[in-house]
Amino acid sequence: MEIVSATIGRRILNFFASGCGNVFRFLSVGLAYLVVTAASSSPAQADPRCRSGVSVTYELSNTMLEHAAAKASSKLTSQLRTYIPSAQPVDLNRLEHQLRLNYDLGLRRYLTVRFYAGLAVSPEDTVYRTSGDASYHDLALGRVDVVGFSGGSLYTTGTEFLFQTGDCREVLHLIGGLGAGFTGFEGDMRGEFDTKLTGDGTDLTLRGSYAGFAFDLHAVAGVRFDIARHAYIMLFGGYRGGIGYIKLKSDIKNGDGALPVYGPIFQANLGYSF
Repeated sequence: MEIVSATIGRRILNFFASGCGNVFRFLSVGLAYLVVTAASSSPAQADPRCRSGVSVTYELSNTMLEHAAAKASSKLTSQLRTYIPSAQPVDLNRLEHQLRLNYDLGLRRYLTVRFYAGLAVSPEDTVYRTSGDASYHDLALGRVDVVGFSGGSLYTTGTEFLFQTGDCREVLHLIGGLGAGFTGFEGDMRGEFDTKLTGDGTDLTLRGSYAGFAFDLHAVAGVRFDIARHAYIMLFGGYRGGIGYIKLKSDIKNGDGALPVYGPIFQANLGYSF
């Protein structure tokens, strides 16, 4: 059964790798067309807060891979402390900075259906650093410095049904709803080890990469504050649950398998409606 699951996961990942880029470009072009259409519309039209239209949001949130990152952090910490007992704990969880293009379809005064496509890119950066006396079996190596680097990208698309209190022209609203999304991700990792016995300079570099996808359902609730006719801030909390697939390659070990996706959501949005 595990072999069958892994085979199905690899086939889906290959399909995603070849087709998701085209799908994402199609969605982006379609939404971009709606942006141009909305921007060129007559100024005499209704308040943008009270009609269907396109919006762009900058989103800061905890990562949907939080559970997987916590598990990987625990394993890496355990492995490092086998050789460097005083090594600091590894923490791979990072906040996600995501740019989203949305189309908000107003069905009722209090109900909006949001279709979105988003992108988050994290350039390679230092995510871990520690030093300590190391040993390999019975051989003392002295002080070893360890530096970890990571970077990657995330692509997401989905739909949300959002309920909002009050008249659309009011400044402050309670807002919440349900959504479903599909996310693809990929990234690289690198660890550098410098043993002081050999002088300055990296003595060992270990590399790895990961790629995968996930489907999730989520529920959110929070507040929306309209700064002006076009700009707004939304603060959300909620919970997500889903399943995915991840494939890992590294200089030490390769593997793939199911990826559980679950946990709380903390999210801040700064948006602009056209």
